[in-house]
Amino acid sequence: SFYQIGHSYEVLLKKVKMLNLFIFLVFGVTVIALAVIRNIEETMLKWSNTFSMLNPPNSLSFMRAPLALLFIIENTTLRLVIIILAMLSDCIDGYLARRYHFTSRFGAILDPMMDKFFVYVTLSVLLFEGQIASWQAATMLSRDFFLFLFLANKWV
Repeated sequence: SFYQIGHSYEVLLKKVKMLNLFIFLVFGVTVIALAVIRNIEETMLKWSNTFSMLNPPNSLSFMRAPLALLFIIENTTLRLVIIILAMLSDCIDGYLARRYHFTSRFGAILDPMMDKFFVYVTLSVLLFEGQIASWQAATMLSRDFFLFLFLANKWV
């Protein structure tokens, strides 16, 4: 009975030490992350006056092209990571452009172009592999086709 109490106390002590270590690590990572974010913000404010076309949001947009080409590799896990990275880069580049005033005509054209490129390459790969039917790909592309027709008629 005394051994069980001592053993339980040791297990409890180990758990408390692990909890303290966990709290210390979370606190440390949070402090480091906040310092890194502050440094990034200062750097981006400096960049906003230096670069017009090659700014962080446009660089993130350019990153979607190689991601789309990596989609050719037939690995489900890799493809899931690629899609998540493309979604994150699209969200982050829009946030950075608005938050730090990196908006430009080039970026306004580049971002949707890279989005379309990513979608078209992904659809092409899935269609070529037989993962989706041609009518499904046509349905997904029809929105862009009709949007193009609408804009073409508007400009003529």
